[in-house]
Amino acid sequence: MTHAALAPQQTLTEKIRQIPCPLCNVHLGPCQCQADARPGTEAKAEGDHLARYQDALRNGMITRGDMSLAYARVGNVVTRYRLVPAQVTS
Repeated sequence: MTHAALAPQQTLTEKIRQIPCPLCNVHLGPCQCQADARPGTEAKAEGDHLARYQDALRNGMITRGDMSLAYARVGNVVTRYRLVPAQVTS
């Protein structure tokens, strides 16, 4: 049995939250930026900026398959400011 087999599996969300978000500087938690929220609307669901996923991919923390999952969930318009809902990758 390898050491990796003994370690608990991390969700994609847990993996990317090991690094700070380059946009809102949150570390070890969900992104706090509500840049897309308009006055008088409800707060958005918990999530993380796509930029955080991109940094995790560049750092070798997640795979291209993981990144594909994130891209598939954010839809047709993708910017680094787009939030990926946490329930998608948990």
